[in-house]
Amino acid sequence: KHEGKIGLLDILDVKDEQRRFEEALSGFQVKYKIDVATLENLSCLSHGCKVLHFTGHASERKDLGLVIDCGYGEGSFLNCEDLKNLVRDSNIELVFIGACHSKHVAEAFLDAGVPHVVASKDVIDDVYAKKFMKHFYLQLLHLGKTVSAAFEQTKIFLSTYLRIEKRR
Repeated sequence: KHEGKIGLLDILDVKDEQRRFEEALSGFQVKYKIDVATLENLSCLSHGCKVLHFTGHASERKDLGLVIDCGYGEGSFLNCEDLKNLVRDSNIELVFIGACHSKHVAEAFLDAGVPHVVASKDVIDDVYAKKFMKHFYLQLLHLGKTVSAAFEQTKIFLSTYLRIEKRR
């Protein structure tokens, strides 16, 4: 590992998350784009979208941020300060960060003026994260809940799901 470069990371099942995301959006006239998180893509998206959904990795260190693709299969950190500058004055109303240890990244989005950010302060299990994501968007879109209400209802759903799973 050297400055700014990333070592080996857990492989994420992005295709499954994409499928769940598309299921949650089914039946809605929603325009969306799924792409690799590069600096160029994030820069373009941040000023042309209302919702930014990131699936990937974040660092536990507060000075580092999200892992983005820098080409040739290598990842690099997009630090929180650069992230703030990238999305400041954008039209983004909601950011959903599907990454462990992303609380400090959420704070960067909030500092940049994004009104709603969903993130995790700890390690998150992929299975539960995917269930959370799908249920959150279902609450938001299908049931017309506010972001806060969708988040609270999804937390209740997931904690109930976990209790049921423990009984098995």
